[in-house]
Amino acid sequence: LTRRFVVFGPTNFLGTVRKGPKSPPKIVSSPQELAIQLGQPLSLTCGVQGNPRPTVTWYFNGKDAASLTGFRVVEKGSAVSLEISRFDVPCFGNYLCVARNELGDAKFTLALDAQDQAGSSGERLEPPDLKDWDFVKKEAGGNLSVEFKCRATGHPLPDVLWYRGPRQLRSDGDYAVSYDNGDVSFLIRKVSKSSSGEYKCVASNAAGKSTTTARIAVKEQLVGGKVRYIIDDISTAASLNGAPPAESAQAQKTAGKPQPKQEEAKPQPKQEEAKPPGGKAGKPPAQDKKGVKPPAQDKDKALGKPPAQDKAGEKAPAQDKTAKDKVGGNPPAKDKAEGKPPVQDKTGVKPPGQEKDKAAQNKVGEKPPVQDKAAQDKVGGKPPGKDKVQDKPPVQDNTGGKSPAKDKAAAAAGAGKPPAQDKAAAGAGGGSMAAAIVEKPTELHGIDGQPQEFRIKVSGDPHPTIQWQKGKFLKIKEGPRYTISFDEETKEDVMTIKELRPADAGTYKCNVFNPGGQANCAVVLHVKDRKDISEEEVLKILEKTDPKNYEKVALMYGITDFRSLLKHVHIKKKKPAEIVKELEDVEGQEEKDVTFMAEVVINDKDLKLEWEKNLDILTPGLKYKMDHKGDLYMLTIKDLRHDDEGKYKIVVGDCSSSAILSVKKAPARFKGLMKGCTVFLHERAEFTVEVSRPDAEVKWFFKGKPIDFTNRRYAVENKGTRRTLVIHKAQFEDKGEYSCSTGDDSSKAKLTVKEERYNFTSQLRDCEVAVGADARFECEVSSPNAVVTWFRNKEELTAGEKYQIIKEGLRHILIIKNIDMDKDRGQYVCKTKDGSTTGKLIIREPPPGFVSELKNLTGYFKKDVTLECEVAKEDCRVKWFKSGKEIDLVRLKKKYDCQIKECRRILIIRNLTW
Repeated sequence: LTRRFVVFGPTNFLGTVRKGPKSPPKIVSSPQELAIQLGQPLSLTCGVQGNPRPTVTWYFNGKDAASLTGFRVVEKGSAVSLEISRFDVPCFGNYLCVARNELGDAKFTLALDAQDQAGSSGERLEPPDLKDWDFVKKEAGGNLSVEFKCRATGHPLPDVLWYRGPRQLRSDGDYAVSYDNGDVSFLIRKVSKSSSGEYKCVASNAAGKSTTTARIAVKEQLVGGKVRYIIDDISTAASLNGAPPAESAQAQKTAGKPQPKQEEAKPQPKQEEAKPPGGKAGKPPAQDKKGVKPPAQDKDKALGKPPAQDKAGEKAPAQDKTAKDKVGGNPPAKDKAEGKPPVQDKTGVKPPGQEKDKAAQNKVGEKPPVQDKAAQDKVGGKPPGKDKVQDKPPVQDNTGGKSPAKDKAAAAAGAGKPPAQDKAAAGAGGGSMAAAIVEKPTELHGIDGQPQEFRIKVSGDPHPTIQWQKGKFLKIKEGPRYTISFDEETKEDVMTIKELRPADAGTYKCNVFNPGGQANCAVVLHVKDRKDISEEEVLKILEKTDPKNYEKVALMYGITDFRSLLKHVHIKKKKPAEIVKELEDVEGQEEKDVTFMAEVVINDKDLKLEWEKNLDILTPGLKYKMDHKGDLYMLTIKDLRHDDEGKYKIVVGDCSSSAILSVKKAPARFKGLMKGCTVFLHERAEFTVEVSRPDAEVKWFFKGKPIDFTNRRYAVENKGTRRTLVIHKAQFEDKGEYSCSTGDDSSKAKLTVKEERYNFTSQLRDCEVAVGADARFECEVSSPNAVVTWFRNKEELTAGEKYQIIKEGLRHILIIKNIDMDKDRGQYVCKTKDGSTTGKLIIREPPPGFVSELKNLTGYFKKDVTLECEVAKEDCRVKWFKSGKEIDLVRLKKKYDCQIKECRRILIIRNLTW
């Protein structure tokens, strides 16, 4: 008869004595490949061998893991597992598995690192980064808006928040904040003087945090008696945790490879160069649309210093003699000797070797930078054609294409420029948009002796400098024959030849440039000789002439019959068409219709009236409806969209009238109703709605009061037009009515919270015991709050002398004392309100000659233990064995005491040892 027993010692070490020779502990299997997912359970399992059976202890960062919240040690056969209910970032660290028995111990160590996850095949954590910064300016209805855009990266994808000072910015009447799958957008809806300052973008995830500061400076200008706001400066500066600093906007757009260290007026800490986001080494990225501050200015600004330039923006105070030598075309000897790159001018860093070509650059400004091919080759390091393909304008010097000796003439030429072209704007110190030609003049036909206008519409910030020239060498300046002005109504730059001559015919070139870049175009002027002018053409000239000058003009063109001429002039003076009531600016709402109306008297029935939008002729159809009642002409624009904004014009003959259409956003409404939600206690609850606009701001309420999102149990998830309110680990007090509002619409639904579901995570197993022994059933539930009930067949069991019911955390145990063959046989069931588990009790009959068998016992070190069985007859002899070997009771009588009491056979083992 063989039975085993377990011994406890003062070290609380539990070991089971088995058959066979003793052996020290050995770890035969360990975690090899781990798929770690944050927020999910994780199990670490070691298989152990040894006799006596080793006791296994798991440690986390030197502490007993079983005593830590969220950790649990589970033993299944020879495998012992450390189960982590939810693996999050704090769970990364050092794990130690120790197996011990009386012959020694064995250890297994595992280091889980948050960065490389040693020993793991799980996903890698990446710290957040904010890159690919861009700025977009829009002007509509007299209002200026600016949008910051960037890309957020990292794993897991970071959360992104915007701040101004301590205040977190959300979408409202002043700002629009959006974040969708890594695309970050922050819009200042209406730029004003108060918009100046710093705005912080903070991206954070489990691996760290990244902060980028966006700076904007706004100033006022008086245009036509009205205050106009312009952006004087815009830049970004980054401060990352665990990642290289983000570059300024200029560095992102212009740095194809790391820039050399620049010479500065004062010693500054050496900054580590960074490659532009998305750029490839050795290949300059495409030029940004907007001119952004040179890196030197961004650096000063990041250090808290004002931009290094004077009021006019022509020269930085920090420039020394070396910089002056550069402007004059002389190579800086000091820089060359020391191997340093030349001092950076206003437009960016000049490559070494540029100084050699500087002297040949048309004496610093005789020709606009765009025409100096040699200078372009030197500055860009490749032919201009390649720059054009990459949309990168050639580099300009900080004089804007004029030598210092010609500043006076340039100032005179710019007298007619718009207010945006004053000194402050000309030295923009980091304008945000390169010069571009929006509308260029077409081929012109003039008449000898008459004035001729050249009109061009340009864009850029600051407003570009306009330089006209005829042929290759003649630069046109303000003077007796030429005027240079800016038309406030049409927003066009105008060059006028006051009185044409036949020699004025030819090709004229217009060069447009600002610190951000340059553009140019050409136009051909034809001049008709006065001797070839017909009488009809003279009449057209007289229609535009003051009557007191009729005679002078007629004689100029060889006409002497003044009486007949005046008769024809008066007939022609009758206007073929006249706009009596001009168009007026209109503001409409998305998805609605608007109508422009003008009162027009048309005397010439052959004239055709047309409607235009931004110079495109409109035709009637689904989008546009054109109608008139008498002299009232109407244009109806249906189903307004944001891109319908613009300038609309009515044109008939030589008459025209224009007005601006502004479109405001449609009210944000919900598509459908919010659905109610039913969850069990401690589960996640969600309410989802869909709005009509992706930029709509939704506010959430619970029982009519705004939800406090500083409570981490509440969160909002935005994706496109979907808005989701998440309630983590729902409690009974969370049930009730939830509502949301856009300001224009609202929706509501109820949350129902049911009692927690209790599931069995470990089932009952069949139990086989002998008659007279104790039986043990054990199971495990999902919650320590679960209430269980035990049954034998259908009979409910209660704790007492026969049944012992034990609860240990999640485990529930039933012990049946002194098993009886007839009374205790059957199915045993453990039930919760949500489920049950069943185990079968199998009773073995005692072997022949025995009425009751030996029972497993647990003894304590240095204590006595008693084994007892019962035989069928009093004269029955029994032998005692240990580990299959008969015990010599005579020789070991001090250790073993064998007693006989009627049919009972008793063995007392004294002074237990291991």
